[in-house]
Amino acid sequence: RNLNVHEHISMELFNQHGITTPGGAVAFSPEEAKEAYVKMGSPDELVLKAQVLSGGRGLGTFKNGFKGGVHMISSPEQAEEYSSQMLGQELVTKQNPKGILCNRVYLMEKMNIQN
Repeated sequence: RNLNVHEHISMELFNQHGITTPGGAVAFSPEEAKEAYVKMGSPDELVLKAQVLSGGRGLGTFKNGFKGGVHMISSPEQAEEYSSQMLGQELVTKQNPKGILCNRVYLMEKMNIQN
């Protein structure tokens, strides 16, 4: 009941047990985020997600003023720029009003879901 793992780790666990997930890569620096975007084939869009153990990341705000812990990005340079605003910063969410440190980001394939 108290298992707390980052999203990228849960995706790895799913994949190890035959559950298909969107492709992704974790980055610990802006430079790694830029490299990961390129290694993922430089798609039209990826999702960049702050990896913090908190709900409401998308609506959160970093203490440096950067808004949102989840962003659509469309270039390696944007991956580098956005992750530089997230990494090393505290993300304030409704679940964590004091803020929680973001020390990694997850670049993930965008999935189009249709009914």
